[in-house]
Amino acid sequence: MIPEIPAFFYYLLNRPLTVPKALSRMWFSYDQIKTNELLRVMKSTRSQEEIELLFILKELFDITEIEECNLSNTDAVNLIQQVNKKVNVTRSKITYLFKEEWKLGEPCSPSNYATYIYNNLGNFIQVNKKNRYYTISRLAIFKKFEDNNFE
Repeated sequence: MIPEIPAFFYYLLNRPLTVPKALSRMWFSYDQIKTNELLRVMKSTRSQEEIELLFILKELFDITEIEECNLSNTDAVNLIQQVNKKVNVTRSKITYLFKEEWKLGEPCSPSNYATYIYNNLGNFIQVNKKNRYYTISRLAIFKKFEDNNFE
């Protein structure tokens, strides 16, 4: 049996594969394993900051009927803290959320922009500020809600 080992190794290294070569290191593609249970798990692993900001932005887009919103990380922190003071949110967490999770890229260079804040009555009002800001589209926010089946 020992003399057959080199032939067996040669067979293993040179045998034809019956499955196509994978496009990534994963055996199955995302579309093949996407299920309602997987989406539920993905939704439950979102950070509290992201969930709060998604609901705030959805409310903003529903009320104001705008297509794009400009927010700096400081604006997002202030909005979240006005809605829910229990959420421990920092500018660095929001920057990570915008850049890494939502893939918004680098913020625009410091310039004037129009953003929205809550007033004392809990309504959105538009204010002009000067800062580095991210542009968030209505479609991107509503797509996050569709993909994750938020109630």
